[in-house]
Amino acid sequence: MAKHRNKKRPKAAFALPPTKTPRVSESANPEAWRPSWHFRSMDIDGPFCPTRMTRDTMLEVRQRLASFESMTWGEIGSTGSHPIPVSDLSADAQRRLGEIRQDDVEQLYSLRVSGTERVFGIREGGVLRILWWDPSHQVAPTAMKHT
Repeated sequence: MAKHRNKKRPKAAFALPPTKTPRVSESANPEAWRPSWHFRSMDIDGPFCPTRMTRDTMLEVRQRLASFESMTWGEIGSTGSHPIPVSDLSADAQRRLGEIRQDDVEQLYSLRVSGTERVFGIREGGVLRILWWDPSHQVAPTAMKHT
């Protein structure tokens, strides 16, 4: 009877082909991730409030955000979007971060929507927590070139 028990060994349901390798290296680099958006941190009562957009502007911004979703963060960076240290933000923007209790971050991420229009948020890995809409470059003003 002992012989009979030895023959009842479980067999593996399947074996992985030796050519398969896990894709860990791709997901370890946040610049290779595709973006996603969170809106729960959106500032809906300050000088950079996105609710002040017109309907047409909101549709433009939505379309631009949707176009970013097919890109990686590295590719988005090549469109004029980039992180900005909080110390480089305007005094109003720095003050507002304190008022909305988001002043513990070192930088914000600026998404370039068009010429001067920006969406600002806090990037955490592949997710951008959207804070502000800046239609006229007031959050992080820059000096004009050749002036």
